[in-house]
Amino acid sequence: MIIFDTMKNKQAVKMGDNYVVHLDNGRYKVGDTELTCGYSGSQIVIPVDDLYEIQKILPATKVGIGYTLKDGTECSIEEFNRGSSELHSYFDDDYEDYNFESLEQEYEVKKRAEKYQGATCIYQDNPVAYEDVTDIEVVGEQCDTGSDFISSAFDVGMLNFSRDSGAFKVESLSVVLNEVVNISKKNDWALDVPSHSGIEYVKLSGNYLFTNNSQYKNMRPKIFKELSKAQSYEKELRENTRKLVLTKCSKDLISGKELGHVYKELCNLKTRVGKLDIKQRDESSKKGVLASMEKLIKGLEIDV
Repeated sequence: MIIFDTMKNKQAVKMGDNYVVHLDNGRYKVGDTELTCGYSGSQIVIPVDDLYEIQKILPATKVGIGYTLKDGTECSIEEFNRGSSELHSYFDDDYEDYNFESLEQEYEVKKRAEKYQGATCIYQDNPVAYEDVTDIEVVGEQCDTGSDFISSAFDVGMLNFSRDSGAFKVESLSVVLNEVVNISKKNDWALDVPSHSGIEYVKLSGNYLFTNNSQYKNMRPKIFKELSKAQSYEKELRENTRKLVLTKCSKDLISGKELGHVYKELCNLKTRVGKLDIKQRDESSKKGVLASMEKLIKGLEIDV
């Protein structure tokens, strides 16, 4: 069973109260349940509490523990390997023949080698064994992203949207447009989204928001490895969009009441600045500030 593509051995994805774990070919035991993973491996679904209770079943084997020689005596594997290899150590590969120092040496070596010819291996049966699978890597969690504009690769059977890029994708442009729609509804402003030119000529309350703004015009989906970072990015996008709307539609955003408040505060501030005792050398700066404030006040002249 394959649930997630590109999953590697001993990787796991959390899904609610379970984990999906990829295991290579072999037999395994999880709790009281035994299962077999095929040649290319399998993905198993297990309860959360069993993630570190997986054991690989090592089959019963026969292991050589020694040899029975033709005279009926037994010897260890180490002794047999030494004795049976001694004769070969005198073989000269260049001349393709044995090279002994004397006939006596040849006789003694071949006599000792004869002892190990025709020996039979002694086997011991090893029972089934269990090996804990401990180094499991949890690579992510299939969960609700909390946003209609953040999609999860886990929901479509993948670990990443592209190679090692990340599992959470934010539809950046859709987030921006959604925030504009929300502002439009909240303030009862007319919104015009042309079908032919993308975001560039979107108008809110008669104001072009994104014209000649390459940051928004070239905006693409953005992919993150962590859900929290994707959520932070969406929040930042919405905040920046509200700031942009504030810049483009400032006249529409400030009501008459708010203008009146700003007007009064500026008048009060001008009076207080005018009463400050400024040193002679800073008098020209004070006059400049007062002149700027007067200009602002004149621009806000309304009935309050």
